Amino acid sequence: MTTINNLIDRVGGIDTAKSMLKRAKAKNLTKISYQIMVGNVQCTTGVFVDDLRTAIAQYDCIDTCSDIANHISPLTKVTER
Repeated sequence: MTTINNLIDRVGGIDTAKSMLKRAKAKNLTKISYQIMVGNVQCTTGVFVDDLRTAIAQYDCIDTCSDIANHISPLTKVTER
């Protein structure tokens, strides 16, 4: 299973993903082929447009902050039961 970040990284980043999606919409494609380098070998692979669209939509919703203190208001009271 490909995660959202893996898919975005695999195509070359969020800007590349958005550009690919824009071109796919203009040409009414369902799958996009692209080339990547694996070592010194150039490989052709592909991604479904629906998967790319979903990954882009969810990309901005991903919370990459690992410090929970930045997410809790200083005025929040935590009680234990």
